[in-house]
Amino acid sequence: MGQDTSEIFKGKNFKWAHIFSGFNAAKTKEEKQRQLMAGLPGNVPYESDMIKEWQPPFLFYKFFLYCFVMMALIFVCSYLYGFGDALIVSVIPYMIPLLLLIMIWELNIPRNLSILDVLYIAAFSGILCYLVIFFINDITGIAYMDSFVFTSPLLAEIAQLLLICIFLRKKSRGYGLNGLLVGAAVGAGYAMMTTADDLFYIAEYAGQIEGIMGLILVRIFTVIGGNILWMAAVGGALALAKGKEALKGRHLGNSLFLICLIGTYLLAVLWNYDIGSFFARFADSDVMNGLYTFLDVYQGRYILLTVVAWALFLFIARKGVEQAIDIAQQAKADQRKWESKIANNYAGKAEIYGVSGAFGGQKFVCTSKSIVFGRDASCTVKYAGDTKGISSVHCEIKKQGDDYVLIDKNSSYGTFWKNGEKLEAGKPYILSDHAEFYLASPENAYQVSVRKEGSAGLPVEMRYGKRTNEIDGAEESGQNVYIACGIVLAVMFLAFYIVSDQTGALFADDSYLSEENGTFQGAWVSDTTYDIKDIILSRIDNVITIADIGLFKEKWANGITFTQDGMAYCTYNGTAIDYARFSYSIVDDSTLHLQWSYGADIDVGVKLANVGITVGDETGFDVSYVLDGDVMYLSYAGYNLTLHR
Repeated sequence: MGQDTSEIFKGKNFKWAHIFSGFNAAKTKEEKQRQLMAGLPGNVPYESDMIKEWQPPFLFYKFFLYCFVMMALIFVCSYLYGFGDALIVSVIPYMIPLLLLIMIWELNIPRNLSILDVLYIAAFSGILCYLVIFFINDITGIAYMDSFVFTSPLLAEIAQLLLICIFLRKKSRGYGLNGLLVGAAVGAGYAMMTTADDLFYIAEYAGQIEGIMGLILVRIFTVIGGNILWMAAVGGALALAKGKEALKGRHLGNSLFLICLIGTYLLAVLWNYDIGSFFARFADSDVMNGLYTFLDVYQGRYILLTVVAWALFLFIARKGVEQAIDIAQQAKADQRKWESKIANNYAGKAEIYGVSGAFGGQKFVCTSKSIVFGRDASCTVKYAGDTKGISSVHCEIKKQGDDYVLIDKNSSYGTFWKNGEKLEAGKPYILSDHAEFYLASPENAYQVSVRKEGSAGLPVEMRYGKRTNEIDGAEESGQNVYIACGIVLAVMFLAFYIVSDQTGALFADDSYLSEENGTFQGAWVSDTTYDIKDIILSRIDNVITIADIGLFKEKWANGITFTQDGMAYCTYNGTAIDYARFSYSIVDDSTLHLQWSYGADIDVGVKLANVGITVGDETGFDVSYVLDGDVMYLSYAGYNLTLHR
């Protein structure tokens, strides 16, 4: 056993500093192995012992040191020697989520989920969430809606919540800390997938990772305040609401759970919200510009949101710890009751059952006092005075040391074992469990049940209570949860499809192309398929070092749209991708100027568009155009594009 936890959990007056106080202390090989085996068969504690057997977290610290050294080596190899770029996008995205996951797993006091269970949940959830969200985005087109900053977190949260419900549906996962861990695993899986995807596209389209190293580092380390903590809080609150019951619909109406669900959704929205458009209203205010610089350029927004996320996580975690303490204390109290009952009523007693005769079917209990059989008024088992063969004091059963003995009291007709062997008068015979004897004749037969072994004779659940992965009664299949999740997914898909299906008409306009005040009037759309990545890279220097190239994936754009508000949008089947936009103006009768502003808030998953640059910097280029009635021809980065009204 490692650190003594008795003082940490004395009452409920514990502090997080105490729980993590021994994380860097030296640990023996046995302690490390014991910690790693938590949750495996044979390593799940009884509820009454889970506080005593739990070890404060320390493995996460060792893993942190290993990760830090590995990340440093990978970045050194990439930055100084030009190799290791693949590791940046294939290894590093998994390190910090795994680090947080190990810490939360060690915090799981019931120790009823193994590290293998957690990794399975993370891997399965990450892949499934990513596929579901990508499928809905791709089919419905909500990724191209102006409201994507609100719909994307909603879609991600619902998908992850459904998985949390599936993994928490069982009665045996009724601890708040179980929910905290399951939620963190689901969130970590999704965070790993999205981080790896973001870094892959940034690295692929930027070409040189060295030029965007700062962006990569910020993107990686913002994971510590994002999706993992949000989902951990949601899962923990749901498990606290559910308790030792199978998951029911009414548990989703719990106030604490709803607060966490809504709160984490708002955190996700604020994490991705375009604060540039908000602060643009106060462009003349030095105070607001300074606040914007702190929040957006120096990532102050993510610092503040990370603090809020950790506060919510620790609040739910504390409630989970308190619940575990309560359950352990109740299990201890129940155990003491059983021990008292054993001492008074169970251990060291003999029960004598009448098999035949006057007392057939009756039971007599012998503890400290003896049981005397006979016709005398003082006898415990008193026969009628005219009973043949029964002496006034015939025989006696009493405790002698640790045994119960049967003694014939010099009866006239004798006392016999079931096989007919007669007992010698005055000699004590040790009674074994299920021994049978009779007085004078088999008509007066008795059977003895002897309990001498004390608590060892009780069923395990009476002596120790339940293990933390055991339940009362049968485990339900949880089939209803699967059905409900399927229905929610179907309804969610239909709702997003109906809403997003209206976006195709965003730029429908019957007006003809004309020039007025230096801008085009009317909406013009290109249905020409082209390589948007090549166009952007060939015309705007270094834009890719600060923009999420995932926005410019070839399959996300197959046209370009000019609108009557002086903006140009990359489009997907005629639907504008709002965040891939330029402003444009007329240079002369054959030249159009496209302007892209660095200050535009381009989504990188965590909105890091302004890392390493000055807000307000712009770049632009000229495009040749020719009008022919309802058709416009653009010569654009070597492409001849056709736009129509």
